[in-house]
Amino acid sequence: MSEPGVYARDPDGRWRLIHSDRGGDYHLHDIREAFAIGTAGQDEDGTPMLSLDQRDLRQLKALADAQSFDHDPDLIALCGDIYRFAQEGRQVRYTFRQVF
Repeated sequence: MSEPGVYARDPDGRWRLIHSDRGGDYHLHDIREAFAIGTAGQDEDGTPMLSLDQRDLRQLKALADAQSFDHDPDLIALCGDIYRFAQEGRQVRYTFRQVF
């Protein structure tokens, strides 16, 4: 995980880049702050992490669509990338981490 961006843990436990850093002023934890969904945290190295369950993901899609003009376009793009990744799998909970 050397490329800056947001990574998702796939069903096999590997981290997969799902959103390349666009250089904007947005952060993975902004999703928690903007939409009040998910569980924000950090790993042992201080890397930002966010956990979302299926209910959170449904809300994320609806809220990001409805509030797209109220937030940084790159944050809305990140929300879309997270939602698309989750649609590929059947996990109960998804974990994401942001690498700078």
